[in-house]
This record gives sequence, structure tokens and C-alpha cells, in this order.
Amino acid sequence: MRDPYEVLGVARSAGDSEIKAAFRELAKRYHPDTSDGDAKSEERFRGINGAYSILKDKSTRAAYDRGDIDASGAPTRRSYRGRSPYEGASAPQGAQPGAEHFKFAFGGEDNFRPQEFFSDLFGSKGPQARQPRSTKKRGADINYKLKVSFLEAIKGGKRRVRLPNGAKLDVKVPAGVADAQQIRLKGQGEAGTGGAGSGDVRITISVEPHEAFTRDGDNIRLTLPLTVDEAIKGAKISVPTVWGSVTMSIPPGSNSGGVLRLRGKGSPKSGDARGDQLVTLSVVLPSKDADFDKLVSKWANKNSYDVRDHLKGL
Repeated sequence: MRDPYEVLGVARSAGDSEIKAAFRELAKRYHPDTSDGDAKSEERFRGINGAYSILKDKSTRAAYDRGDIDASGAPTRRSYRGRSPYEGASAPQGAQPGAEHFKFAFGGEDNFRPQEFFSDLFGSKGPQARQPRSTKKRGADINYKLKVSFLEAIKGGKRRVRLPNGAKLDVKVPAGVADAQQIRLKGQGEAGTGGAGSGDVRITISVEPHEAFTRDGDNIRLTLPLTVDEAIKGAKISVPTVWGSVTMSIPPGSNSGGVLRLRGKGSPKSGDARGDQLVTLSVVLPSKDADFDKLVSKWANKNSYDVRDHLKGL
């Protein structure tokens, strides 16, 4: 067996408190309850326990220093001359010649109590307070943020994602899913222990903005530019929707700010129902047209109307 001073990493001149501190630190690191059954750690722990059993007691430490006992506590050749290796001392409790490990000999001059030791190790009243390794524990949930396009959020689709733990998962994007809405995939998270169930995958949807469409609950909004003549005379215009273009009738005399409704062209709701598409009209004047300016001026000289009467007195 290795020299107990070497096992605990202390000098031969180390005091009792230094030896105890070294033992506590190593025992906490290599104790079977903290090493998950690792064979090398358990073997190391037995060596640490044996070394401390020699050095914790002043009498057995002195016997080892004199060469009367070896690192296992067995008598050496020099002790066969009639001198007991534990002369003037008591052997460690349970020690037998050639033994490869020792029982904890708590107590003695250093007043070392097992309750205090295991409290330091596990933050409780001892290893019995720890949950058994077989205790069921549900697996952890996995959180993931998924970006989807505006049209994908409205129509739905399928995406393959790579989770933070490296797992790949096919995700169904429900039609009509909203921004910041969360999709829960039950049992697709981290595996549980002790036969407990797996955690869930929680996917938070992030919908990217569209250049023309915006979402308003189950409705979709679109601003539709009109020429002056279309607004004055009325017209039939092709209007885009998320479900394809449709023809819309623009009533004569339409103004900017007017809203027309395309029923059933919005976001899916429960069942087969859909919201509507709300089309806001925006009349756009021609840019730097001299003829148009003259025509408007001629008309204005003969006609006038008050568009701000409702603002007077505010």
C-alpha cells in the first residue's frame, strides 16, 4: 500500500488539523455517494480511508513512523522480536494484519463525528438523507426559439430543428400560430431517471414581419394604393392575399383611409373558419404632373369644400 502521508498529500510534520482537513477534502471528492459508482474513485476512497485510519490516531501514527506497522496496519518484521506493533497504543478498530482497508474509527482524541463529516459532504445529516439513486426524477424540459416566416405562420408547415442537446426533431407548425405562442412537445425533452418520464420540448414561435401584410388577431391587414381616377371613378383591382390574389371592386368616390373587407381571407381559426383581410385604401397623387396641377387649379377656382370643419374649435 502507498505511504498514508502520500495518499493524503500531507507532509510527515503535518499536524492533526491539517491531516483531518486533507482527509475531509479527499473523502468528499471520492466518496461513493458522490462519484456515481466509479470504480477508480471507490478504490481511491478506500485508500484515503485506510491512510486516515493510520494517521488520525496519535498512537498508530507513531507506530507507523517508527516502522512497527506498515501502511495497511500489519506488523512489520521488526515487530516480530516480541514487540507488539501497537505497544502503548490501541490498534485501529477492526484492523487486521494485511487488511486492505479500514472501518471509519470516528471518535478518539480528535472528536471526529460522522454526522458532522457527512453534513459537510452532503449538506444534510448524512448519506441516508440523500435521495436513493433509484429515486424517480422527471427529465428536464428543453426550451427552443423557432423563427418562421409570416406566410408559414398563417398557412402552417413542417420544420426540422436541432435542439440545444444536439437532438434533431421534426416540428409541425400549426396553421394560424401567433408570434410568441408556445408549442409543447410532450415527452421529447431530456430523459428521466429511475423510470420517470422524459421532460417536454417547449418551442416559442417568433414570426418574422412581412413587407405588406400585418396580423390583427385572426384578421390580416393590407394597405392598397389607388390612383386618383380609380378612387374617383371606381375600379376592379387585383388584390394580393396570403391565399392568392383576388379581384376587389373599389367603389366610386373612395377616399384614403377607407377600409374594405375580404371575408375568409385572414388567418385560420378553429375548425375550417378563417378571419378576414382588411384592406385600407390609400389614394396616391401623381408626382410633378403639370397638366394635373392645371386641371386641379381650374376645378378649385370654381368649386370649394371644407374638409376640416370637424376640427374647428378644438
